[in-house]
Amino acid sequence: EKGDPGEKGDTGPAGPRGFPGNPGLKGARGESALSYHSAFSVGLSELVPATNVPIRFNKFFYNDQHHYDDISGKFRCVLPGVYFFTYHLTVYTKDAKVSLFMNDKAIMFTFDQYQETNVDQASGSVILRLEAGDEVWLQVYGDDAFGGVYADNTNDSTFSGFLLYPAIPVSAQRR
Repeated sequence: EKGDPGEKGDTGPAGPRGFPGNPGLKGARGESALSYHSAFSVGLSELVPATNVPIRFNKFFYNDQHHYDDISGKFRCVLPGVYFFTYHLTVYTKDAKVSLFMNDKAIMFTFDQYQETNVDQASGSVILRLEAGDEVWLQVYGDDAFGGVYADNTNDSTFSGFLLYPAIPVSAQRR
């Protein structure tokens, strides 16, 4: 005759790993990562013609998105975000005083005092937060005595800018 069941024993060693199961159902298609691009790099091909108006850079190194307008001489922000701008200007024959403007306000000034028989360089850089529609440009500041920005076939004056990172809408941040 069989007796009563005994106490529960210790757990035994783990068995061998089983075979993989069947694949699950295919998931829904996700959103693709958006890439945001905005960049330009332009230069002068002639002397700066006028003071207190945007310098019209007309030599294009890069402007694939067409955010720099050579007619107005201005970069127009299409993608809101944080941008880096830089300029390197050859100075020759007279002093140069140049301002970087954002929306009709001078943000920074660069001054170079011309030294006889030398070709000088003046440069500046800045990081700015821009909204769509904001404009950024360079212009000779003051009277003609400060118009020494120069360019020819062996000397360049350049202006460049690019998006560091876009402003992400609040709705996109909640994902």
